[in-house]
This record gives sequence, structure tokens and C-alpha cells, in this order.
Amino acid sequence: MKVKLLRYKCIGCRFCVSAAPELWQISRADGKVEPTDSPCEPDQNICTVDIDEVYTSHVNESVEVCPVSAIRD
Repeated sequence: MKVKLLRYKCIGCRFCVSAAPELWQISRADGKVEPTDSPCEPDQNICTVDIDEVYTSHVNESVEVCPVSAIRD
């Protein structure tokens, strides 16, 4: 499943990390969300991530909890 991270919208609230810590982390470089297995470059505003289908419910929860819609499935 492909997921888009609109990092320019991220406010670093960590709701997505709380919902799915196996998928997301907060970048030390800029305080924005990035995937745990393939970090985005700090200047990358949109990051497309390929996530295994077994994590579909985790992705859906992450999409729902993000207050600024920075994660799109």
C-alpha cells in the first residue's frame, strides 16, 4: 500500500507515532514525521512510502488521528 506523507503540513504532534510506532517516527533533523524504515530527507516536503498490507489498520488509524491530514492513504 502506498502512503503519502505531506511533511510540509506536519506539526510534529506525534499522534501518528502514538498510533503506529512501528511505522512512524519524528525526525531529529526537523521534528516532522517520517517512516521508521526509510527516513525522508529533511528538505523532502512530500514523501511516498510503500507499507506492507498487514499494517493497513495502523495506517488508517494514523490517517484518522493526524489533525492536519499530513498522512494520506
